[in-house]
Amino acid sequence: MKPQRMKQSTQVPQRPWRVGPLPALAAAVVIFLLSGCATQTLEPLDVSDVQVLTVAERFSVDTDGTYHGWWDQSQLPGKPTNLIIFSTKQNKVIQRIGTPPELTADNYSFLRSSRWANNVIIVLDPARNRTLETFAVDLDGNPTTGPVRVITIDGYEGWWNSTPENGDLRRLPNETVAVNTRSNKVVDGYNRTTKSTKISYTVHPNPAWPQESVIIIDTATNKIVDSFPVDENGNPKN
Repeated sequence: MKPQRMKQSTQVPQRPWRVGPLPALAAAVVIFLLSGCATQTLEPLDVSDVQVLTVAERFSVDTDGTYHGWWDQSQLPGKPTNLIIFSTKQNKVIQRIGTPPELTADNYSFLRSSRWANNVIIVLDPARNRTLETFAVDLDGNPTTGPVRVITIDGYEGWWNSTPENGDLRRLPNETVAVNTRSNKVVDGYNRTTKSTKISYTVHPNPAWPQESVIIIDTATNKIVDSFPVDENGNPKN
């Protein structure tokens, strides 16, 4: 640290403050200037013709799996330079930008949180543990407009757990469970007698079941009474 230079003071004869019209005039000028600024209005910027770039236009991926985006552009003041790119599908860092520090436990806890969807790219500033970008990708790694957060599915409704307008329940199953064939787990259920949605049922996976779907099983017969395809987050495709 350079030694600070002390400014030398020069003694000047002190004068008593004089009250007169000059200070009042100066104050009036200042007030006029400030009030003049306050009356100015700004014209709103017309952005009606501006087209927002899509995810596919903002990001790209090479055949070797290297992602490109705003981090490749010319350096701007305040632009983060030491970043990591994390894949939730591969559950690991797939790219480093600059010289980011080693990831901490807090970094990994954030990246591996259950909040993220199954196939998302996260651009993280490890030093601040802050997400700067997220976007979903398809099975080939190409950026898509898919959701980056897990969408919670509370259950599924259909004829199997609904009441017809005529109230006739004779041909409807009394108890059903919904099984996701991606995980072979019960994700929903309903019992018409008890009105309970928590059904105890042991799943016996069958290769003949439709893949990547939710199947509705009548627990009294263990037969599939309906099915529909779902994406990796459980959202019906149809």
